[in-house]
Amino acid sequence: MAIYTNPDSSNKDTNLAPVNTLKLNPIVEDRLIQKNKYKIEMVEWLDGKPNEEIDSMIIYPVELGFFVEFKNSKDRDFAGKGFRQTDVLELNTKTTVKDGLFRKKEDMLLEIIFKHNGGTKRLLVNVDDKHVSEIVDIINTNKNLDYDYYLGYLEVPFEKDGVIASTKLQPKIPVLSENEELLWTHTETDGVLSTRARWIDAVTNMRIFQYNFKSHLSSYAIIPRIDDVIVTNQKRISESQSSGIYYSQRFGSMRSGRGTGKTTTSSITIGDVIFMVDGRPFITFHQIKDPHGLARITKSVKRQAMQIEKQLKKREKNGEKRKTAKASVTCQKCEKPNLINANFCSHCGSALK
Repeated sequence: MAIYTNPDSSNKDTNLAPVNTLKLNPIVEDRLIQKNKYKIEMVEWLDGKPNEEIDSMIIYPVELGFFVEFKNSKDRDFAGKGFRQTDVLELNTKTTVKDGLFRKKEDMLLEIIFKHNGGTKRLLVNVDDKHVSEIVDIINTNKNLDYDYYLGYLEVPFEKDGVIASTKLQPKIPVLSENEELLWTHTETDGVLSTRARWIDAVTNMRIFQYNFKSHLSSYAIIPRIDDVIVTNQKRISESQSSGIYYSQRFGSMRSGRGTGKTTTSSITIGDVIFMVDGRPFITFHQIKDPHGLARITKSVKRQAMQIEKQLKKREKNGEKRKTAKASVTCQKCEKPNLINANFCSHCGSALK
């Protein structure tokens, strides 16, 4: 059953942005990131009429893109539509009276007013009364986060198929940017039945990264800024399970294997890996397994990054300009760049065509 149908498909004012244009690509598995899901009744949809097909509202955190999704829960594999929480202008509660079994009873509704296609739109949602204040608190917290700070990007050069280009790296969030490859990661989690990511250490072909999922704060350094990688506080332990995951990429003479790092021996080395920036310790991965292997991979990626920088400097000296990874189109609403074939802005969700 298709949902979110619109008799007049040319009228974009009655459509929200597809979720796949809003959702980010997190480094960790989606299931490890806390999302808040609620059963709802859509009392008033964008056209001011009820929408019986929509029965779920899901609030996504910063690590997945700051958006609210509306969908039919029966269509598990069918992505819904939504908008960024940063576009929310007002959250109001309204009270309606329903006939109960013996007497009339009050029912609380949630009114959401948000920016949409250069104007404003309104939704009226019926949700379990005990969840209303929780939803208001979550959205108000998320919408006040600095969207531009979290999704701010750096232009980073990379080499692919012998061609040097540049890509937009979003270094402050646990999200893989275009052309960024995950090389190593270790995720610490909380919970048993409902496991959630608490902390992540990661190395990609473009950055060293640490992120706290509770405070939403990060530390990062792009690879060219790394002066050195030092292994300290080493010791041998009896263990058959690695704490980090290597991803299958070849850098220099070292190949990493995908998996959880099971070893045939019971004795392995653990230690601290310190990444030096400007001659000082900047980021430390504490007591990880195979620290020398991670140090070798990082140094190999560093050498490649320096070779790319050297080639760029040579080209710039000869008057050549850097190539961009892909052509882009600028959103008229938020003035952010998007892929040339995109229909909706990946930043604010507005229609591009």
